[in-house]
Amino acid sequence: MSEKVDDIEVKIVDSKEDFENMQFVRRKVFVEECGIPEAKEFDGNDYSATHFIAYRNENGTKSPIGTMRVRYYARFVKTERMAVLKKYRKSDVSDKIMKKCIDFSNHKGYCDFYGLCIDKLLPRWKSCGFEPIKGAPSVMQNGMRLVPICMHIPEHPNTLTMTTHPDILNAQEGKWDEAAARLAEREAKEIPTLLLRITNKMKRNKQ
Repeated sequence: MSEKVDDIEVKIVDSKEDFENMQFVRRKVFVEECGIPEAKEFDGNDYSATHFIAYRNENGTKSPIGTMRVRYYARFVKTERMAVLKKYRKSDVSDKIMKKCIDFSNHKGYCDFYGLCIDKLLPRWKSCGFEPIKGAPSVMQNGMRLVPICMHIPEHPNTLTMTTHPDILNAQEGKWDEAAARLAEREAKEIPTLLLRITNKMKRNKQ
């Protein structure tokens, strides 16, 4: 069972500082620990992906401890580059990162998730809801055998579509609910004014 870690914030990478912290975590895990050449680890796809980063607040200081990225295809999301610092490997940090990733992508309209996992970690990913893809060949990368896995989840109740209000679609990535709340609040304030205008117009028409 994963140890629960408090004071964890998982957020979308949306600043230069976040991006550099994401690189720091992956460099520690994949380059220094696993011996993957830096040019292979930072493969150019980082500039066309969405990244998630986990921070732990310790004595008022935010420390980056985990990260993950997703890339988008027509009907599915590819989850990749999950990395958690060694100290937190047996904690629930990876679960929190995965949940953030899935909630975010599902809100965008994606229900199918694809990934590659080290064969020995397959039980761990199964506990998250992933299953091996039948008939899909495994692949060797950087001396590790990787197994294709996938997961399907129901459509998000507030899936973003082309009929979603522009104010919501224009919102910062991942902050659509906040935009929807602001929109609802604004519309609620406008309703009494609209009703008053209608009432006054009806009164003028009767005169």
